[in-house]
Amino acid sequence: MGATWKQLYDDGLAKGHVVPFVPTVPLDFGIGDAVYGDAPFASYRGEFASHVNALRTISPFGHRARLGFEEVANNGTAYDLLHATVPLAAEFFIPVAVALRLEAKPAARKTLTYAYDDGSKLAVALDKLSRTSQTPTWVHVTDAVASKILRAAAVADPFAVQVSIGGTTSGMAAKEKAIDAAMAGFTSKNGEVPNPFDVPAAAYRKTADTVTRSLFVGEVRLPARSLGDFVAKTRAFGDQSAAKAGIYATLRATGTVSTFPFFAAPKDRSKVYDLSKGVRAIAAKTPGAAFTSRLAHLWEEETHFMRRMAFLRSLKLTIDTAHVAQPLVSP
Repeated sequence: MGATWKQLYDDGLAKGHVVPFVPTVPLDFGIGDAVYGDAPFASYRGEFASHVNALRTISPFGHRARLGFEEVANNGTAYDLLHATVPLAAEFFIPVAVALRLEAKPAARKTLTYAYDDGSKLAVALDKLSRTSQTPTWVHVTDAVASKILRAAAVADPFAVQVSIGGTTSGMAAKEKAIDAAMAGFTSKNGEVPNPFDVPAAAYRKTADTVTRSLFVGEVRLPARSLGDFVAKTRAFGDQSAAKAGIYATLRATGTVSTFPFFAAPKDRSKVYDLSKGVRAIAAKTPGAAFTSRLAHLWEEETHFMRRMAFLRSLKLTIDTAHVAQPLVSP
């Protein structure tokens, strides 16, 4: 539980395994941060929870309790409860260990980097890629502000998309060609640009230290085809608020993009609330979008959100009748 994601990633590769999920925001997260915190791990094919087989926990009454089954993904006790509680596990019990499902390291791996000069072209390409039969390991998206943080020495394009693919040596060319076709509209393509995750551990931590200086106000999930418009509105809002905005995002096979808007950290900490509320307002006007934030309960009144929160509260009160785990979820 206490291992960092980067340690697991590097050790896995050394032993012939691939960690299929990556942090959308490249911070030096621990694995536990995704079990009971806000670490935004995900892969192209699913969320972090889909790679969790089991949790070993201590119940609020001091009993050892296992959720899920460590050797088999979907045959164990409390399996549905496992995925209902991640990433709020600490609201219900004390997590002590996690069993994760990794993948075999393919014979060949490659990162393809596509540059775009227009958000609408980017959105069309991501939507088209999600409709193909291709299954990259992950698809990471950055705007110019985020790209400059990750690759300070390089010239930042308005948008950059990095696609991680793997397979047999003989099949890589065909796979790359298919992804090129789906990503049509790019201004340039490069197969040599390093991705944020395969760099040495020291370099990863150094970049993470820079990333953490930005202010993140939450996650916005939206259809890939709406990404360009959402980024434009977020940038405009940042300019109006005197807080330069940027964005990190990852694409899912479902055609959904998980975005994490960030801002230059304001000196006035009270602006955090204004920025969070502003992003929520943009998401509310974007068809199919959903805003998730630790501050969302302060102003979110959407019916389904309130229903989900009420369910989690009732579930917690049922499991943690001793009231010894984390404070009650709000509202």
